[in-house]
Amino acid sequence: MRKYHGLGAKAVAVAAACVLLAACGKEQKTVPGVTQTPDMPGQPTPGETQQPDMPKPQEPDSGQDIPGNADSEETDEERAQHTVVKDGQSGFLMYQGLCYELLDEETVRVSDYYDMEITKLSIPDTITYGDKTYRVTRVGENVFSYFYGLEQVVLGNNVEVLEESAFTGCSELTEVVFGTGLTQIGAHAFEACDVLAQISIPEGVTSIGSEAFCSCVSLYSITLPSTLLSLGDNMFFDCESLVSVSIPASVETIPFGLFTNCASLEEVQLAEGLLVIGQESFWACESLKSLVFPESLAVIGERAFYNSGLESITFPDKRVSVGDGIFDFCENIAKIYVTAETQEYYEDALDYELEFVVLQ
Repeated sequence: MRKYHGLGAKAVAVAAACVLLAACGKEQKTVPGVTQTPDMPGQPTPGETQQPDMPKPQEPDSGQDIPGNADSEETDEERAQHTVVKDGQSGFLMYQGLCYELLDEETVRVSDYYDMEITKLSIPDTITYGDKTYRVTRVGENVFSYFYGLEQVVLGNNVEVLEESAFTGCSELTEVVFGTGLTQIGAHAFEACDVLAQISIPEGVTSIGSEAFCSCVSLYSITLPSTLLSLGDNMFFDCESLVSVSIPASVETIPFGLFTNCASLEEVQLAEGLLVIGQESFWACESLKSLVFPESLAVIGERAFYNSGLESITFPDKRVSVGDGIFDFCENIAKIYVTAETQEYYEDALDYELEFVVLQ
């Protein structure tokens, strides 16, 4: 009865009766044996059959979806906008667009989302359900991967781990604010976040996984903490806008392919404590002109500076194990700075026509 929506039941009945009377007002033929119905309704005459009452329009059931009337029963998603709700099937806790998985009696992790309109994501320190308060300690694997509308992420101070591919492919993500409790960033965590331009990893983080910032083509600045112990393979692969990086003293190994294809990389500071420069770690770093190796360095892997823009290198006052082809296709390299005690060693180890300059 959408046509009569808004009319009372009595008004609808009257309207229907008027339609019937209008039709009955036409001239009728007299049929033998049948008393003609009077033109206007009134008391029945002798011999006249009483017309039945018109049925009233049935009123909509209160459970129906009536246009213009709010549904009286909220969905779980609607209730979760103002209170924590437990989903009966998955067991996840739902609150303000996010789903939380119970890990133990004290902690939960963000495991899914149901609000597709989120642009600014804020992970709380805790959530409370019933009489229990849980710390939010993890963002789960692939949770926000390829969430194209996400622009800002703010992590609570209890978040310790970003699991693998947590924010992979968030192509509109421009800002990430980390909490104070973060210790681990998983592999591919921010891979292909195309417009992410700068990022500061907080103190307390000890490891960053492989390809964590791979193909972040707009990333030009990153700050690494003094607590960092390990970097993942190809972590900055194809970060073509990255200009400068300082490797903290706590990092002992620059892993395989760390800066591969970082075409804009001009400066890398290597601190005392570094032991290994891995294979292909500076592959095709076209803008990198010079490097000074720390005294602690012990090993340089194969093709470490393949096709880079290096013009000069300064070796420590010791013998460093040198892999094959470390300067292959480095067409601009001219001078190698060494000490008098190591000059002969490096002249034999480096099979290139180079000028060796003795440091005073």
